[in-house]
Order: sequence, then C-alpha cells, then structure tokens
Amino acid sequence: MLKEIKDYDFSKSLFDTVMLSAFRFILMEITYGVVQSRTPWWSAISTGLTSLILVVKCFIFNFHQRTPDNQGLAYAVLIASLIISWIETTFLIYRVIPQEKAANRVTMCLKEQDETRSLLSSRLENRVPWYSGLSVRSMSNADFYTPQGSLFGDESPIKIPKSHNLEAAVDVAALLHRTNSLQTEMWNLYENEIWGDNSPSINIKYPIRSEALPNYPAKVYRLEGLLSVSPFHLFNDMVINVHETPSWNTTLTSVECIQALASENIDIIHNMAKEAVGGLISARDFVLLRSWGIHNNNCYFICCTSVEHPKCPPIPNYVRAEQVISACIFRPIPDCPNQCNLVWFLCNDLKLGLPQRLLDRSLNSLLPSMMAGLIERSKLIENTPVDDFFVNIQPRRAHRKKKHGKRSARKHHAHSKAIIKALDSVQENVSHSSEDSGTAADNLHSETQRLI
Repeated sequence: MLKEIKDYDFSKSLFDTVMLSAFRFILMEITYGVVQSRTPWWSAISTGLTSLILVVKCFIFNFHQRTPDNQGLAYAVLIASLIISWIETTFLIYRVIPQEKAANRVTMCLKEQDETRSLLSSRLENRVPWYSGLSVRSMSNADFYTPQGSLFGDESPIKIPKSHNLEAAVDVAALLHRTNSLQTEMWNLYENEIWGDNSPSINIKYPIRSEALPNYPAKVYRLEGLLSVSPFHLFNDMVINVHETPSWNTTLTSVECIQALASENIDIIHNMAKEAVGGLISARDFVLLRSWGIHNNNCYFICCTSVEHPKCPPIPNYVRAEQVISACIFRPIPDCPNQCNLVWFLCNDLKLGLPQRLLDRSLNSLLPSMMAGLIERSKLIENTPVDDFFVNIQPRRAHRKKKHGKRSARKHHAHSKAIIKALDSVQENVSHSSEDSGTAADNLHSETQRLI
C-alpha cells in the first residue's frame, strides 16, 4: 500500500480506486445528508465520472506487471468498483429519493390542514423576500382547519341544500390566510431599500422603476403619481366602483365581482384584458383575490393576487395569466388634504415566450397611460360627497350589529322626518278648514294617531 501511494502511477496503481470511492461517499453525504437535496443529478454526475475514469483505467492499466495471484485481485477491484457505483446510484434514485419525497409530503400535510391547496398559487411560500426577516406563516385563526363552505368563525353545522347552490364553496380561512400573506408581501415591497426614499412629495410626476427581485417570475414595477383627490375618496371609488375600472384602465374590457366577503374586506374579481402591442400579446384574463384596508389610520391600500375559483374556469379565446401582485397604496400629502400620493406595485406573469426587453418596452408605454387615466378619474370624483358612495368602507368592522343598528337608526330618522312634515300639513289644513277649535283639535288628534 505504501509503495502504491509513494510510487503512484495511473497505469500501475490501484490506490486511486479507493480514493475515488471515498470521494463519492463524501459527496453523497454532503449533498443528500447535510444539504438534504432531493435531485438525482448529483448522484448521476458522480457515477458518470467514476465510470469514465474506471473504464479508461481498465484499458490502460498494466496487468502484466503483477504476479498471477494479484492479477485476479486487480480485475476484481476495477470491475467491483464499477458495478457497486451503479448499484448505489440505482438504489438512491429509485428507492431512497422517492421515499424522502413521500415523507416530506406527509410532513407538509400534517403541518398545513388545507383542503383547497389548488386555490392558492404555488409561489405563495416563495415570494416573501429572504432579506425581509419576516415569515409567511403567522399564528392566526386562518391556520386552523375550517370545513369547506362554512363561514369563518361560524360554529353551526353545515346544511347541504338539495338544490344547486349558486355560490361557490371556498375555504374562507384559506382566503384570509392568503390575504395576510399578500399584505405582508406588499409592505415588504414598499419598505424595500432598493426603491430609495418613500416619503411622499408633491413634485412627483409619475416615474416608473422596475427591478428583478428574487422569487418573482418577472420584473416588479413601481409607479408613483400625484392625484388631486383625498386618499379616502379615491380608495372608496376603487373599492366600490371596481366594475368601472375599464373607464380609466383602457387595457381592460370588463371587470366582474365573482364573490364578495365585505365583512372581511376581501372579494374575488375577474378581469378581462384585450389584445396589446398590436396583437402581439393576445387577450388575457385574471381571477384575482382582492383585499383592502387602512394602515396607521391615514394610509389606505388595495392589493390583488391571482387565485383559482370554481365559478370562473378558463374561458375559450383567453389565456389565463397570473398576476403575482398588484398593490396600490394611497398616502396623504402633509398640509394638502385634497391630494394624495399613489404608489403602485405591479408584477404579472403573462405566460408569454417573448423576450423580457420587449415586454419591458410595452409596459413602459402602457403604465403611464394607466396613471393618466386614473388622474382623469380622480378629477371626476374629487367633488363627490362621501355620502354619495354606496357604502362607507371601514378598515375592519368588528360586529355586524353595529352596522345594522346604524342603518336602522337612519331608517327611523327618515321616517320621523316624514311624520313631522305630514303633521305640519295636517295641522295647517285643519286650522283653515275648521271653525270650531274643539273639532279642529279632535281632527288633529285622530290624524296624528293614524300617521303614527
């Protein structure tokens, strides 16, 4: 052994076969033991290199320089090393790695009680940047199992109707968990140092910036603009009048609300986009989970991401694209209550095979037109009273009874006004038509009882 190490020669020594086996062992332990890789490529590469070296050594090895007793040992060492390497690789690829993957899937199923995994995008766990220091999963009510079709927090048993239910059965808890992750991702993008200073300014036109961030399939665009409307007005208009989005966003042909959960400030919408870039990009559609709310009592936000919904399957002649994230943050301007600064993040996976440079050029021309349309929209609603909106959006209502009580109070208040007005007219008519004051009083009393 010492002689083969000291006087090593590739065509005479067998010491390199031992070192080759040791190298393969260390590589496998590090790759599949320490790093816990599940890909078979490392084993295939090491086995291929080992086989190549051993085959070459078999052709150039000098078997005649050994005694007849050692020639058989040399043949056995070379052939056994080649066969054992292939046996190890075959066992690893077809036995060990599949069992490891199956065990990993079982572990994930035990950790996440989620029956509607297909509802969520496969990139959910990968889109929170590693530098944010935040975790996607947080302990909330959404982490616990909710039976399919039940309302969040409702302990009553599910009653399956005999007739067909028009509302799609979705897991509300899963949607709420997805909403929390989406909002976390939005604030991670907003606070990312790559964009520079985030303080609102009245000197902003609408600059466009884009960055290729980790764990995103396409570039993330950041668009800013100054709008002559309060953040509350613009926020209410974009939440309530979502069906009017094509009036200022010319890239869309229609926007439809599929399912709404207003008590949780979320809904599911379906956007249909027309062809773009002269027909180079065909018609697309998006099924989006939309969430809205308020931050620090003065900063409103709306964020969207793609989901799958049973009420909206793929449509013929439309390519189902994916909106990784679309987030609008409405920031107030100091000392300017009738102005707001809009920060818009956008990242879409249009399912195209076009070069990224061409897509960047087309988006750089479309985004300013979208911002210009939103500015025109803000001019139309800047003088709209808040009471003219369909509903007063709140960041989070705790109990439904408060809203019903307010609605009931408004209803009784309006009814009381009508009664008072009618009583005034009755009193005036009775005073003019009756000569006897006693008869007039009796008539007024009877009319009052009838109206009440």
